[in-house]
Amino acid sequence: MGKTIFDIIIVGAGPSGATLARLLGGQRSVLLLDSRSYGENGFVREKCCGGLLAPDAALQLRRMGLTPPGHVCEAGQPLTVRALDLGASLSRPYGRAYVNLNRAAFEQWLVSLVPDSVVFAHGCRVSTMLRKDGNWAVSVSGKGGAASYEGKLLVSAEGAASLVRRRLDRKRLLHAQYLAVQDVYSGFHGGAAASGEYVAFYHPWYTDFYGWIIPKKDRVLVGAALPPRFRAPYAVGERMDALRDCLRLAGYGFDGHLRREACLVLRPKPGDIFHGRDGAFCIGEAAGWISPSSAEGFSYAFASARALAKAVLAGGNPEKVLAAYHRNTLALKANIVWKTCKSPFMYVSPIRRFILRKG
Repeated sequence: MGKTIFDIIIVGAGPSGATLARLLGGQRSVLLLDSRSYGENGFVREKCCGGLLAPDAALQLRRMGLTPPGHVCEAGQPLTVRALDLGASLSRPYGRAYVNLNRAAFEQWLVSLVPDSVVFAHGCRVSTMLRKDGNWAVSVSGKGGAASYEGKLLVSAEGAASLVRRRLDRKRLLHAQYLAVQDVYSGFHGGAAASGEYVAFYHPWYTDFYGWIIPKKDRVLVGAALPPRFRAPYAVGERMDALRDCLRLAGYGFDGHLRREACLVLRPKPGDIFHGRDGAFCIGEAAGWISPSSAEGFSYAFASARALAKAVLAGGNPEKVLAAYHRNTLALKANIVWKTCKSPFMYVSPIRRFILRKG
């Protein structure tokens, strides 16, 4: 019996990868790979994430006929975000209807929607990939040993650290990478603790991006997106400890440090978007589809997965699929341009402070 050649191999079973597998499963032969082990309680390792579903992401889910079930939502769903400029001691609330999610439960739900016809290999990390006779040969290794697969198309849904993108597009990525660092505490007091509102805070000494305080059911997340120059281990610890002290001076106290999480996150410009080449494609954050103003990624994960699924199902050779994927994401790229233009109003200190003073 000859070796199975899949129509499409998807690397990464996060929101974008699981969505693409769900949309293509049953219509194409699909292999879904993930480096994390998956069991009854979902993935054994969670991604560093605030777990807020923005209105745009909720709209994308509704367009696919999906609504997050109650068990993936955290207790308490406040409708207010507080913008906090630590450097100028300015603070303003604004209305924003996020859905507060348990990220692990949300990902487990998305994976549960993937059809049984999709082959799901988890707990295995891609080690090599090679273009071979017009297909992609992928080798993986894990606790179960080594294995190799072959697919007509290859898709990276791996996030900012995408191995596929590094293999195909080495020029345009590193300058846009930040390190999202998040401390998890058992509780907090002062500030917005009573109302449970979310906090987005800014201080140019800590980061030229932003930080966050997000209350959950039994914990609180305190994090910041650190620029590349602060990604050395000693610099990360120094920044996060100083940030905690600064927040305490602003009236936010934290109790019971549980752990520290980190992951790469992109802050793309329009020119950083990479759709793919040579029969390999990128979706979600691996392609650069993430908000450059807020680092919101769920809506882009769903939208880019839908755009590529539509292109694949339309048929044609890899070049035609790539051209269709480009066309299907024109509006998404325009959104990146808009968010890039919006960023100075949030991250240029004099402009932000003028807006906060004016309310």
